[in-house]
Amino acid sequence: MPADTVPPETTPDPAGEVRSGPARPATLRPAQALERLAPGTDSEGKTLTIPRSISYSGRIGSCERLIVEGAVETELSGCRLLLVAAGGVFRGSADVETADIRGTVEGPLTVRETLTVRASGRIVAETIACGEIEVERGATIAGAVRPLEEESE
Repeated sequence: MPADTVPPETTPDPAGEVRSGPARPATLRPAQALERLAPGTDSEGKTLTIPRSISYSGRIGSCERLIVEGAVETELSGCRLLLVAAGGVFRGSADVETADIRGTVEGPLTVRETLTVRASGRIVAETIACGEIEVERGATIAGAVRPLEEESE
């Protein structure tokens, strides 16, 4: 059984009850991905979501979590979590604690803790610096990937 498939005996229905039947692929909405990436965080905190079909260009400050489902062009720093959803595009530079990339990132990227690039993710950057990196099969990374320690030297 594939790792992203939920076994039939543990597949919850929308009401949260367990049902029997064929297994189905597990899918995470961005909010669920946030909880998985940052357990114990306040989901009502400083989260900025750029929805699909919305383009934003400008400064983003004081943001705990940035969820990009549309398109963003900015310089992002001091953000705890960057989540680029499948189909989302982030252009500019980013300096964050944790990043989960399912869409496209174009520009320099610094991730102090864990950078996760999903199968649908694509990063095009001259420099990518991170503490740890997880890359799923099918992801695309174009650029020099360096451990964060090298970046500070």
